[in-house]
Amino acid sequence: MTRSLLFSLIGKTTTLRAAGPLCALSLIGGLLALILGLRPGGPRRPASPQAPIEAFSDRLNDRVPALLAHYDVPGAAVSLIQDGTQAWTGTYGLADRDPRRAVTPETIFRVGSISKSVTAWGVMRLVAQGKLRLHDPVEMHLDEWALPASPFAADQVTIRRLLTHTAGLPSGFYPQLPPGESPPPLVEVLSPRTMGPTARPQQTPGSSFRYSNAGFALLELLLEDVGGQAFEAYMRDSVLAPLGMTDASFRRTEAVQSRVATGHLVDGRPSSPFVDAVKAPGGLYASIGDVARFVAAGISGMQGEPPGSTVLPRETVRRLYAPTVATRGLVGLAAGAYGLGHFVETLPDGQRAISHGGQHTGWIVHFHFLPEAGTGIVVLTNSERGMPLIADILGAWTDWQGVPGVGLHRAFTWVKFAGWGLLLCLWLGAAWGAWRIGGAWLRGTRTLAPFSGRRRWARALWVLVAGLLAVGLWSGRDWEVLGVFMPVLSRRLGIALGAWGALLLLAALLPSRYGTPGNSARESG
Repeated sequence: MTRSLLFSLIGKTTTLRAAGPLCALSLIGGLLALILGLRPGGPRRPASPQAPIEAFSDRLNDRVPALLAHYDVPGAAVSLIQDGTQAWTGTYGLADRDPRRAVTPETIFRVGSISKSVTAWGVMRLVAQGKLRLHDPVEMHLDEWALPASPFAADQVTIRRLLTHTAGLPSGFYPQLPPGESPPPLVEVLSPRTMGPTARPQQTPGSSFRYSNAGFALLELLLEDVGGQAFEAYMRDSVLAPLGMTDASFRRTEAVQSRVATGHLVDGRPSSPFVDAVKAPGGLYASIGDVARFVAAGISGMQGEPPGSTVLPRETVRRLYAPTVATRGLVGLAAGAYGLGHFVETLPDGQRAISHGGQHTGWIVHFHFLPEAGTGIVVLTNSERGMPLIADILGAWTDWQGVPGVGLHRAFTWVKFAGWGLLLCLWLGAAWGAWRIGGAWLRGTRTLAPFSGRRRWARALWVLVAGLLAVGLWSGRDWEVLGVFMPVLSRRLGIALGAWGALLLLAALLPSRYGTPGNSARESG
């Protein structure tokens, strides 16, 4: 779409005629980039699935620092789960850049939406105790709050649908408050005309998957009313402590404050400390060991062994990981289904993979595990640029395990392919256009005449688009969303688009001396 728009703005120049061959070349170049492995360390080397964990950990120790430098991510922590237990942990880079502080196994990260998976264990604990049923309408268990009026029946907003993001509640984010500031009561946050998405259905409950922070905020209220404790205390006593997640907390305590890393925005700036107005969707603080123990507990719980079985019966754990609803959109590229608080993926070899990621202001984190094989991996980063780094590590992990690549790694492989192809297309097109316009100027068929009346409106449009590109590139701060998915390529694409802006401006300042629109043969020179 971007390519066709830019070529249409050039109009009847020879650049347009070259668009087809140039884009074919760019796609070939992108494919070569994919094959040759344009990443630190060159082509990806397949590892033997029988290689010992020491060999793979040595590979990570060699590779991860290069990835941190390549993607400009300050720090990361990686943990491997083998045979249902935490087997190895590696820490890399910096928890803080100023003052410099290294990432250690004790460093606390904000783990974003991994909080949803942990919260799901808290809900299922009450289900296993007979205090809740998954098909119950959530309203029947709330003491002092009811769903705001909507065109949809409130009794269709069930606990299962909240856990599977099928309750029809809105997406969106709740505000972040300065540390030390007390958040308003949860019932106020969930209500209309407040500080975030209202817990009111916006589409038919049960109709389709719609990722919703509001749904898990409502589950937070449910756990408080049924569990009889503040959410943070209930989760600590019922899930975190029994699973051995001794450093994890849904509160920014003094212990958390002294050990938490600094998050970093996509443009590299440190993010300001904050606390969440609601906790269940993304408010968990945890070390790499905490998240690894959580993953290991899920594996052990499926086998009816502690520590997972000390919190949930085996059949209840298995319900967490059963595919319940098909995902869609960009999420569907990484995992085809969602269970209860967890993404569920069926690999090409038939194995089931369980995962969840987390993105918070300044943080990207992820876990992935194969429950039947008893193996898993956790990667935590303190930067919004960490997603492609995580995808690269997942690719190396699946190579080592001898299983097909998981959806997140495959999706980022194609993102790289498409990004490099687009970049080559833009640069080749810009070079060709500059050569044609420059050659025409040297031959005298184009002349410097910015106020000429020839093709005035088309040239005015080119100047406008060039200005918009300049403003967008200047104010985009590494293009925010694009920078999350392609932190290295986004800057290069920005430079390439800047070159297109300069080319458009040049074409406007150097109009063809043959100004009749119908004389396309002479104008092309």
